[in-house]
Amino acid sequence: MRIVLDLQGAQTASRFRGIGRYTMALTRGILRHAGDHEVWLVLNGALDESVAAVRAGFAGLVPRERIRVFEPPGRVAEMDSRAAPRCRAAEMIREQFIALLEPDVVLVTSLFEGYVDDAVGSVGTFIDGARTAVILYDLIPLLNQDVYLGSPAQRQCYMRKIESLRRAGRLLAISDYAREEAIAALDLPPDRIVAISTAVDESFVPAEPTADALDALRQRFGITRPFVMCAPGGYDSRKNLPGLITAYGLLPADLRAGHQLLIASRLTDHDRVQLEKHAQSNGLAKNELILTGYVSDDMLIALYGAAALFVFPSLHEGFGLPALEAMACGTPVIGSNSTSIPEVIGLEEAMFDPRRPEAIAAKMAEVLGDPAFGARLRVHGRTQAAKFSWDNTARRALRALEALAGTGAPVRPRAREALLQALAAMPALAADDATLLALASSLASLPKPDAPRQLLIDVSGMDDVRPVRELLQASPAGMQAVPVFLSAQGGVWHYRYAPRRASELPGIDADYVADMRVADLRTGDVLVCPCADLHALEAAVADGLFDHLHRNGITLHLAAADPLSANVPAWMGSLVALADDVHAGDPAWPAIEALIQSRSMA
Repeated sequence: MRIVLDLQGAQTASRFRGIGRYTMALTRGILRHAGDHEVWLVLNGALDESVAAVRAGFAGLVPRERIRVFEPPGRVAEMDSRAAPRCRAAEMIREQFIALLEPDVVLVTSLFEGYVDDAVGSVGTFIDGARTAVILYDLIPLLNQDVYLGSPAQRQCYMRKIESLRRAGRLLAISDYAREEAIAALDLPPDRIVAISTAVDESFVPAEPTADALDALRQRFGITRPFVMCAPGGYDSRKNLPGLITAYGLLPADLRAGHQLLIASRLTDHDRVQLEKHAQSNGLAKNELILTGYVSDDMLIALYGAAALFVFPSLHEGFGLPALEAMACGTPVIGSNSTSIPEVIGLEEAMFDPRRPEAIAAKMAEVLGDPAFGARLRVHGRTQAAKFSWDNTARRALRALEALAGTGAPVRPRAREALLQALAAMPALAADDATLLALASSLASLPKPDAPRQLLIDVSGMDDVRPVRELLQASPAGMQAVPVFLSAQGGVWHYRYAPRRASELPGIDADYVADMRVADLRTGDVLVCPCADLHALEAAVADGLFDHLHRNGITLHLAAADPLSANVPAWMGSLVALADDVHAGDPAWPAIEALIQSRSMA
């Protein structure tokens, strides 16, 4: 079975929150238990700052030709009303892109993205969604529309996602509570929604920080005494941080004097100012409240290990991952008695009513004033956290996907002409040069699964073509050797196919450029620059050409003899490293060795 995972949940701002961690950890779990299943990953090229990080995260786990990048046709964030037509076009192109990979099933890791960024998510707008599954985190905006869907644009965007959700063949809920909530709110048959649960990364384990680590925490965050911690996993009104601050202000004076309240979360400047004002109005001194801003996982784990108590006061959660992370780290945890949180914490005496600050304060005081109670919470937390496993979650997800693969029609692309006609029929889609160019680039990124991998040889400025001629005559197994050259025609650096006739290879004549097709470089291809013109190379680097190729999974090798400028990215490997792509024993290996030797003696 071929499983295609849409990993945009690890690319948007969600990558800094629970959704991003869930996406990466579930994908790794699926890869561990995939067996004979083939797993492909799809990324969004518009979210380019995260592409390299995701690729690196799965290096060695997924062949690079199975990590594909689609290109939206320009700006598609729906908060800009002018982007709506491009977004509808991007949805069709993305669905066609995935269908061209011929998956048996598709899994979308985060559908509710794309209002403030260029994420693209839909189900069944152009390709049938019967074999598409979607991770269901929660339906909080649907159930609290006045709070979360204040503008018509937000409401329209979210409700369009809900319709996509309804068209999906399966919803994979992250908790039993989220499953029951969806059955009731969406009026879907129960067998279409499967609870697969969640877990924490294996790095979240009990470990007391060393003296040096504690000192580093104190210096960085201004910690001067034991602290009560909250890590809400993002900031909005349902996280109830003002309620927590109010509750902290109600603690007995002796407990207040001996502790600080630390909130670890990414905050806007406005949010920070509002929380600080709220703390001041509730009588907290300036050094009683610590707002860390965003912290890395390593720093978060260190904070969990150092905390005297973790409090999770959220009003509504699809799961409540931070509480589970803290318990896994051996921190005493108390939390809200609402929505999914009791399912996570699993202990009645650790719960409180989050809408009553005095109830939160009473439970905090009970733990801070009773070391035996805190010790019980530590033991319970580690036992409870052990019940949740990414391996179990991945196995549940795979079983659901296997069942889905046996239903409905296979995922197949529609004819290219059908896509072009659908795009042309969109009355609001502009036909200006910029839009047409963006659409052309987006369509050019559509995969060609049957096309052979290419070993592209940059012959720009090459004097001795004998090694290249030999390589063209002995293509590596499973690859097609093709000569290309750098061109800046039109003002943008790119590669074009060079003539295959050896006599025409040296010093590509500028008159030929217009007749040479732009090279179609694809994921999994290997580009070799044995005689790089550093001036042209650095100009192409500055223009973003090689970043674009790297992002799309093309491996690049430079001649070992050429001194690399500091402006050339480190990931552009040495020509000698071609051994990673073409191995000794391959029919083309003697030609590769000759090419390396010719450059070594240059």
